[in-house]
Amino acid sequence: MKRHGIVMPPFRIEDTVTKLLTNHYDRLITKIEQAAKGLAYLEKAVGDSAEEYRWNLQDSMLGSIPSDKEKLARQLAIQLDKAQLSFFDSFLDDAPPRVSLAVQFALDKDEVFQSRLDGLMETFLKASIERVEKEENFLKSAFLMDLNDYILGKSKDLKSLKDVMAAMKETSVREARFFARDQFARLNKAMTVTSIKQAGADKVEWMPVGDGRTRHTHKKDTMKAKYGSLIFDINNLPDEANDYNCRCGLIPVFGD
Repeated sequence: MKRHGIVMPPFRIEDTVTKLLTNHYDRLITKIEQAAKGLAYLEKAVGDSAEEYRWNLQDSMLGSIPSDKEKLARQLAIQLDKAQLSFFDSFLDDAPPRVSLAVQFALDKDEVFQSRLDGLMETFLKASIERVEKEENFLKSAFLMDLNDYILGKSKDLKSLKDVMAAMKETSVREARFFARDQFARLNKAMTVTSIKQAGADKVEWMPVGDGRTRHTHKKDTMKAKYGSLIFDINNLPDEANDYNCRCGLIPVFGD
């Protein structure tokens, strides 16, 4: 943390969230499979009846699944709380003394700071559920595209349902892992910024990780050429700070 300025999210939490999301998507895919059992009747459907079936099935699939999402939201909230505890355990040990002392005091005594953290967690939980909903709709659409082409006569038959579901499951696992890694990295960066502000720093220094995975647009020379400096106002961070899976650090810079 002293070198890069950001505490990395614990792998165990990323892994748990990946499993939660994968199971959530598996249940969704099972629901789609169940709905697809009626596809045999399309062989007999013609004209308006086929079109009506199509829209009824689409409305059903694109509908929300409140019970599943509510359960997932509760499970994600638990993991967010664990992530916050893990973050501050590492942050308070590794942060510069001025930052560490200020944040430790705020965690114990400052209700305003605690309220900011609560708001941050609520924001990330909401954003997480919104991302899950987008992925749900993507998975549903992947199946509906094949169904639509079949009904409209663009294809002579549906692709193998087994192949379609296997592809959807592969996509869901990949997206679940990506979600967990990116979302919790963003959470840690947001808590870092909040903590630096609490310590009274109004600027930060941009610190790329500098390994082979660092994208060109985030490297020191590129950032300096683009912005003229690696020091930024903490309330006006570069757009790169919000890129997916950004691992770059933010080191506090004090005015005194």
